[in-house]
Amino acid sequence: MKKELEVLLTDLALAYAQSDIKQYCARHHVQWHYELLTSPLVANRPLIVGFNWGARADYVFNAPTCINAEDFLKQDLASLRRVVPYLSRFLGDDELTAISQSNICFFRSQRASQISTHDLQLCQPIFARLVAILKPSYLIGFSAQLKASLCQQDLLEDIQTTAIRWQSGTRTLTYTACKAYLKGVGRIYFLPHPNYPLPRAAREQAWAFCFANTHSSLALEASAPDQHVGWAE
Repeated sequence: MKKELEVLLTDLALAYAQSDIKQYCARHHVQWHYELLTSPLVANRPLIVGFNWGARADYVFNAPTCINAEDFLKQDLASLRRVVPYLSRFLGDDELTAISQSNICFFRSQRASQISTHDLQLCQPIFARLVAILKPSYLIGFSAQLKASLCQQDLLEDIQTTAIRWQSGTRTLTYTACKAYLKGVGRIYFLPHPNYPLPRAAREQAWAFCFANTHSSLALEASAPDQHVGWAE
């Protein structure tokens, strides 16, 4: 698997050379480059997929030259650290340690809006080959931009949703959890971003909607206190 993935790095370098975001970087004198994935290099395990990799104007991101195995829990998880307890409870610890992470766009940017349709198209065939190598058991998405992009490209089918409602003062707020089939890839589950301000009970309902039926031994704890975590968007 390592050698197969490293072949993709060569193709990714060629794609980046043709990208709009590379031209943007040249104009603004920043070096963001791209990334392929972080993974323990284990097939048939979950793949967390987002829209694209982040970047900062004051930091140089070098292009990767090799693929090294990385245990999910030993990576710099940033805000994803907040969903580790949910991943552990609803997926199981064996799955948790072998999760891989990637994006439908491999090019780095500060904002998703800096990624053009052309850049997404450059990454599509590489992403298809990536999932063919990883053979993920299913995909998990925490990005609203990812879901919107896949819907816009008509890449989702068998879409199922549930509206989760809660009170905030006098207002009734709603979050829509979603599970679907990503054409040519497999099942994908869309869950709240760890920074999305959601009461604990509502967040658990979203996870249970996606996973309780397929992981029956990990049932929703309906008695969990209704606490608002207050994370910033």
